[in-house]
Amino acid sequence: MVKVEECIGTNCFTYVKVADGKHKPVVICQPKEKCDNKFKVSDNFKQKFNDMIKGTSKTVYTSKELFKNPKVGEELEIGLFD
Repeated sequence: MVKVEECIGTNCFTYVKVADGKHKPVVICQPKEKCDNKFKVSDNFKQKFNDMIKGTSKTVYTSKELFKNPKVGEELEIGLFD
């Protein structure tokens, strides 16, 4: 089990920072089911993303959406650190 530490998104992707408390955090980059063409990225997105990836061990890219609307503090069942 891992816990969601942070979540940010763009029109087509969601970036989810997760950690198990024993290892360095990992960022999961997952595509959204459908791109939202009306979505506007915030002015400080680049800074938020850079802050998110600091101290992480790797980024995992998925081919489909694994987690629907992940929330900070939510526990997810995924074997990233096994």
